[in-house]
Amino acid sequence: MEIGIALLALIAVVLFYLLRKLKSGNQENNRRGLYIAGIFTCIALLLTATFVVPMIAVMPGILFEEIASKFIVGDPYSNVGKMTIALLSLSLAAFLILMTYWMKCTISISGDLSSRQIVIALLLFFFIVHPLGYYIYWGVGLNFRSDGQLIFAAVGTYPFTCLAFVPIGLLIDLLRKKYKPISL
Repeated sequence: MEIGIALLALIAVVLFYLLRKLKSGNQENNRRGLYIAGIFTCIALLLTATFVVPMIAVMPGILFEEIASKFIVGDPYSNVGKMTIALLSLSLAAFLILMTYWMKCTISISGDLSSRQIVIALLLFFFIVHPLGYYIYWGVGLNFRSDGQLIFAAVGTYPFTCLAFVPIGLLIDLLRKKYKPISL
């Protein structure tokens, strides 16, 4: 119990540090994407303790599961799970491609991304990465077994999928650096 409290306190300290770095007023901050992604990660990790947020975070996967069940025979039901993972993976790939193109165009036109634009991109990412991690765990860890306690697996996968924000923040900063117009 004490380890959990210490871990939550550590996450809160990191969160405050990242917020302070982000609010330093430096608009030329080359790591803004990483700082915002770090804030997303810290807040999401803190919300793991609620047990409710992780369960809600994987709910968009139900939509993909319904779509998958229309395309594939549900006997055995693991086929639907595999198709759901494929659809979520394709959605993630499409999101990353479209996000990269959108950010490239936005940076080329306006010179940089605003914090609001970065937050919107990470919010959209939130609704893809958590269901994908959950369904991958359902397939690999539980072999697509279903029971009444399956939703609680979301609490186990959520902290790991929260860490996916950091590489996206690094990608955002890489795009900002690469496509930012050179000022003379």
